[in-house]
Amino acid sequence: MLISREHDAYHARTGRRELYIALVGTRAAGRKRGIATALLLTAMSAARADGYDEASLGVDADSLTDAVRLYEHVGFTVALTWTAYRKRLA
Repeated sequence: MLISREHDAYHARTGRRELYIALVGTRAAGRKRGIATALLLTAMSAARADGYDEASLGVDADSLTDAVRLYEHVGFTVALTWTAYRKRLA
């Protein structure tokens, strides 16, 4: 599956249409078979045909599913990195 959306505020602020890919997932049995690659390429092709200018997504750099390699394989490059903090309150 692939879930994506467009943020109207980004378009209004920049004048560019951005396809934000919120989630890409395949069942474990379907991994390493090109399914996620096909989903991403199809979504970006459809977005380009619909007038989108760019695509973006976020990923955990330590992903156990090798997601970083997948995204780089279809042409994404690292634009920024960030750190998340957590504190247990119990």
